[in-house]
Amino acid sequence: MLTFKIADGCGPTGSVLRRLVGGSQRPTAGVVCWGRGHNGTEPTLNARAGTSNKLQQLQKFKAAGILTPPFWEDLPTAAENFPVLGRQLQHHAGRDIKLYLQPADREDFGLSAFYTRFVPRTTEYRTWIYRRRHLATYEKLRKDGVRRRSTVNANYRNGFAFTLMSSENVPESLPDICSRAVECLGLDFGAVDVMKGTDGALYVLEVNSAPGVQGETRTGIQALARKIKRWEELNFPKRNGQENA
Repeated sequence: MLTFKIADGCGPTGSVLRRLVGGSQRPTAGVVCWGRGHNGTEPTLNARAGTSNKLQQLQKFKAAGILTPPFWEDLPTAAENFPVLGRQLQHHAGRDIKLYLQPADREDFGLSAFYTRFVPRTTEYRTWIYRRRHLATYEKLRKDGVRRRSTVNANYRNGFAFTLMSSENVPESLPDICSRAVECLGLDFGAVDVMKGTDGALYVLEVNSAPGVQGETRTGIQALARKIKRWEELNFPKRNGQENA
């Protein structure tokens, strides 16, 4: 029987996954973590979920050679680094973003936990990965007829939503980049947010270990549920020989 560890505030999306996976009556229990880690001895998927904040994720990506927007722990002082976006260590739907156009803006806006350079973009993707397998990729597109309230925040409130991409339209290098990002955080699965800049480069922004789900028919969550059920049927195989995974 699978046990789900669901982080506070992730109940609705965690419950969707739990319903899709269902449950067997196997005597051996496995654990599935959704935004929340687990340090028990049971076989576990995503035991390290939630153990890295947003800044730590960027630091780990950089150490692994994965491209991210330039970032700083302190507000930069050199004018050529601006504009920058101020962020918090934990955030949801980009509601924490502050736009700093120059160093003096700290007097008006205060300080954030860390900062990333504003990179002009053409689009943004969310790619679902399970153990280096590509499950689905969505593109963040603006919905018709919705007025955008922010120039820097492309979230649902500002009229953006993720739309499933056909496999032939997914950038060729994207699944590998996202697989590396999930793996360098020690996770089994995740939904990776990637921005395509106007320079054509793909910048990894973060890995969501409890991504938002808009209904049980979403391709990504259904594919993940099938992988989890298969993991249980195969008696909880480890990931790359790692313990507890």
